[in-house]
Amino acid sequence: MCALAFCPSGTIQRPAQPRARDAREYTKLVTTFRRQKLWEAAVDVLSEMKGGSIQPDTISCNAVISACEAGKKWEPALRMVAEMEVQGPKPSLVTYSAAVSACEKCARWEWALALLHKAKDQ
Repeated sequence: MCALAFCPSGTIQRPAQPRARDAREYTKLVTTFRRQKLWEAAVDVLSEMKGGSIQPDTISCNAVISACEAGKKWEPALRMVAEMEVQGPKPSLVTYSAAVSACEKCARWEWALALLHKAKDQ
């Protein structure tokens, strides 16, 4: 779905492509980045989605949290959960599970436990 190009400087560029038409297409793109452990690109896709006329749903937000987990980045995963709790969409058990996994991969057990308590209270 998305071909990535490597620049001589060693950075990764996402080539120009048509805009995704709906939340499902954006989520597919985020999933592609998750598989490649490109968490920053996944976060950028969500930002692009929010900047357009498409409101992220729980599934697309969960995909971004999973991309952060794949990239071993617990802090952006927690920021996403906090943002969801305040602005929506409402976090699901899958949301908390993905964020717990991100914390676990980075040995942030205290945060993982806090998330488990939140999930339990849901």
